[in-house]
Amino acid sequence: MSQDKGLLASSVATSLAITSCQLRSCILSHVKLGSNGGPTYPWTVIDYESEFTVKEQIAADVRRRIEEGEWGPRKRLPSVTHLEQQYGVARNTMLEALGVLRGLGLIYTVKNRGSFVRAGADFVTAIVADGQTRIINRPARDTEIDELDLPEHGWVTVVERAGEVEVFPADKVEIRGSSE
Repeated sequence: MSQDKGLLASSVATSLAITSCQLRSCILSHVKLGSNGGPTYPWTVIDYESEFTVKEQIAADVRRRIEEGEWGPRKRLPSVTHLEQQYGVARNTMLEALGVLRGLGLIYTVKNRGSFVRAGADFVTAIVADGQTRIINRPARDTEIDELDLPEHGWVTVVERAGEVEVFPADKVEIRGSSE
């Protein structure tokens, strides 16, 4: 009986060794050399000890890929299934990451069709809020609706800084904290 267990363990170990060799070969076939001569991989490694959530890390990486032109304006992103496999996360996490990008106005989703890039990286205006900046959201005035091509009951983000006032469509603004 113990001899059978030994043979079984040896057989399992051999099969795992073959599988890991095949896996290593598969991974290495997808590795490319980057501009610095080091390997680059077709996926992003998620840092589970980061101060940022997994969905934020994925959203940041997808945004980077959009900004670098991997997916152009009005081009469809890969399917949720493909992205969840690429990032190695659960479907819900991937959907939440896409929700972050949708909230920023970078992508839009069409039911049963997929998610699409809006107009590129310049579509969202990033505003850095510091101690000298006042930012408010309010309903748009009639003149702002016409000037900014907003829907009838649209909202605007008003940025007051150093005596200057700028008005942006509220759905096209990303507010960031100061980097100090």
